Amino acid sequence: MGQGRGSRDATLLTVLIVLACLQIAWGVGRLLGGDWFPQGDEAIVALHTHDVFSAHPPLLGMRSTSDLSNPGVWAHHPGPMQFYLLAVPYAATGFAPWGLVVGSALIAIALVAIAVVAGFRAGGWPGAGCAAGVAAILEYFYGANLARPLNAWPPVLGLLAVLMLAWRLQRGDRRALPLYVVCASFTAQCHIGFVPVVLVLSVFLAVVALIRWWPARGWSGPRHHPRPWLVAGGLLVLCWVPPIIDVFVTAPNNVGELARLVAGSAAESPLGWGGGAKHVFLMLVPVSVFPTNLSQATLLAKGDSIFTAPAANVAVFVACALVAIAVLPALWSARRTLLRPRRRSDPALPDLVVITLVSCVALVWATATLTRSRIIYSDLLIAAPLCLTAAAVWQVARFVGERVPAIRPRVPHAVPALVVSAVCVVAAVAILPDSQLLHLLGGRRSDWRTARSVSTPVAEAIAQRAPHAPVRVECHGLACMASIAPAISTQLAADGHQVYFDKAWPKPEDDDFRRLRHAPRDAVTVVIREKAEGTAWPSGAGPAAGVLWSKEWRFSYYGHREDMAVSILPPR
Repeated sequence: MGQGRGSRDATLLTVLIVLACLQIAWGVGRLLGGDWFPQGDEAIVALHTHDVFSAHPPLLGMRSTSDLSNPGVWAHHPGPMQFYLLAVPYAATGFAPWGLVVGSALIAIALVAIAVVAGFRAGGWPGAGCAAGVAAILEYFYGANLARPLNAWPPVLGLLAVLMLAWRLQRGDRRALPLYVVCASFTAQCHIGFVPVVLVLSVFLAVVALIRWWPARGWSGPRHHPRPWLVAGGLLVLCWVPPIIDVFVTAPNNVGELARLVAGSAAESPLGWGGGAKHVFLMLVPVSVFPTNLSQATLLAKGDSIFTAPAANVAVFVACALVAIAVLPALWSARRTLLRPRRRSDPALPDLVVITLVSCVALVWATATLTRSRIIYSDLLIAAPLCLTAAAVWQVARFVGERVPAIRPRVPHAVPALVVSAVCVVAAVAILPDSQLLHLLGGRRSDWRTARSVSTPVAEAIAQRAPHAPVRVECHGLACMASIAPAISTQLAADGHQVYFDKAWPKPEDDDFRRLRHAPRDAVTVVIREKAEGTAWPSGAGPAAGVLWSKEWRFSYYGHREDMAVSILPPR
């Protein structure tokens, strides 16, 4: 009987995970069918991923935009775990661009699976339903972005996995600790915006563990269950080895820049605790999302959130009601059991509420330190408020189930089917629209097409004229530096060329070996120039003597028509 029930649960969990991942698979098709090509920051991700198997593996995460909010601070995101996880599928596909999309999708699917299984082990079928439902809603909000390799997207689902694993730890399941360490490290390393929530949640769990496992005769926790602690400690060190190495080999190192970012003052006034709290309350009930004129430039100019509702006061009122429904009964139930060792008979819902409440408080704190022009990055952490909303829905469903005599006997048997059916409906709705966020953060299809149309003929021309030569990539213009030059560099690196280029970054980085000053004398040079449409090329910008190949393009960059010329020059 028990074995049959376990087999049924495993089958239904698999179905639940598949349903919760439909939008990710749909997003892969959208990207690859929509001419996706690595350019801009995604091309830089591809280059760092390519370097994992080189003599210069990456030590840092992607460059952040810290200088925009705190002038003079040049911080990277905390770590390079994303590059190392993408390296295997990228290399296995021969460094083809679609390998990055497939690798990103596999990471997203793994995070959803971890969250659903952790939710099931912590709270049974209602817990699995909460995890799968929130995952499906996140995929509805962010669409195909979750299959893109840009560092902002993987931690969106990573935070959900962290919350579900933290729930297991709060329930006393120490077996979740190694996986929690890996998921928390991955989420924090991808994007600095997730660090406050992950850090506060981890400190909270550590404090609770100390209080629970400190017996009257002294500390004896690890002696009773040593293996999860040892495995988690080893994984923690392994996950953070590259950033630790950077501390000793780079000056100034990234830890120092991050410290300056935290201690420094922003150029604009922050939102403050009131603004941060209102923003998080809006994310509890995102009743109006994705206006038709949504664009990154508009959002950053207005300082708006993607979840800003026209009826903001109504949304805040509903959010307060949800928090009251979920938090107050749960905290009352957990008042005597929160800090003592857990028992199997203890209810699971109060622990979920405690975990999500701690995360939301940390999110309020993090959002309060942001300026209005940076508030969009807080929206990436919506998994925490949505989990609190899911806990409120669970609380209502449990209340109704316990107090309606007609349905009470059938509830235990109907829960798995109800959970799977509800997630199926959410997932089916989720694949219908094309996310309005698809074009944010370098996701415009016109940029992808331009990058492909330029990079492919340049790579073919070099393959014909200098198939094994190192390549210098020089660019003169904002658009080519931000988009086209990284795309060409990535394509050439994938073809086996050693590529050298300069970047507008004044601090030492882990890819300094690629700077132009290190290029050998036998390197061919790719020169990229741009000008406004209808204007003349600057003096001296024409093709140089002995040019091996040249071509011109016309393209649009954020509403501006530009002309671009690419030339390939022989070794100097």
